[in-house]
Amino acid sequence: MNTLTYNERIAIIIPVYKVAKYLQRCIDSVVSQDYSNLEIVLVNDGSPDECPEICERNANKDKRIKVLHRENGGLSDARNAGVDYCESALVIFIDADDCVDHNHVSSLYENMIKYDSDISCSPLIFEYENGYRKKSAVFEETCITNIEAMQMVMRVQYGIGVSACSKLFRKEFLIRHPFPKGKLHEDIVIALKLYADANHIGITPVKTYHYIQRSESITHKAINFNNLYWILEWIIDEMSKNSWKNLGGIRNACIYRLFELVNEICRIDNVSKNAEEIIKTQNIIRPYLRDLIKDPLNDKKTVVRGILLSHSLCSFRLYFLLKKIGNSLTRKMVK
Repeated sequence: MNTLTYNERIAIIIPVYKVAKYLQRCIDSVVSQDYSNLEIVLVNDGSPDECPEICERNANKDKRIKVLHRENGGLSDARNAGVDYCESALVIFIDADDCVDHNHVSSLYENMIKYDSDISCSPLIFEYENGYRKKSAVFEETCITNIEAMQMVMRVQYGIGVSACSKLFRKEFLIRHPFPKGKLHEDIVIALKLYADANHIGITPVKTYHYIQRSESITHKAINFNNLYWILEWIIDEMSKNSWKNLGGIRNACIYRLFELVNEICRIDNVSKNAEEIIKTQNIIRPYLRDLIKDPLNDKKTVVRGILLSHSLCSFRLYFLLKKIGNSLTRKMVK
């Protein structure tokens, strides 16, 4: 591993697909960074709207911008293509419908320099289109081990989080662990692999990434049973075969994540009507309920939720109803 030097060129990879309404705002936020030594790669993933023209227009104005046109292969494939295409040894991902503050790159890079870390992370700003922002946990600047990072990411602590965005990676790690092609909600998979491989992970508390919550985004529109269930199976498989499988902290964190994913499954409108899918889900998490209950890091709310989700059809449907009411109240807050 090479020691970092100041003013090293950093690649910013932006997959682009059907985001013409938001793309220019994203590009503007990137080209105006106070860290200027950038290689900006716009990966046009076969977008059928005006995105290709927007990409080319910006490339003609800023020599740091490169455009990679390709057939549509999905977000993971576009990110992998950007990693293969870029020449920089350091990589940042930004989604084209999000935007960043002017110090996004410099904040992450300074943190990586300070701790000579393999990955540098910062909390996301969860922001709705009307400007409403969700409160997020407060983190101190620190450097943690891969074991600590794996526990944090599986426990959904957003100072580090599963998202590939709001992080600075060494390219060599992304080459070793490419994003799984053809899968959605793949960030959990790549996060666990990357953190397991890293030696040190730096965290800065400076929030600079605006993660825009849109109902028509890929993340929200593509939520269905199969797109989430495969991750449950993947986590259990990883728990059974990896060297960390007997480390209680990581195992307990993975079990927490299993139940959190089932909580996400409850965002699917018709899931409560499909008894077969509910039973399939309960069968995969029920063996881990006792571990969830015994874990001292889980609060009463987490335990009660786990019991409702895994006990019976009726209890699952009761939790689904309660969650639907809670989501409705949240939507009223952000309107």
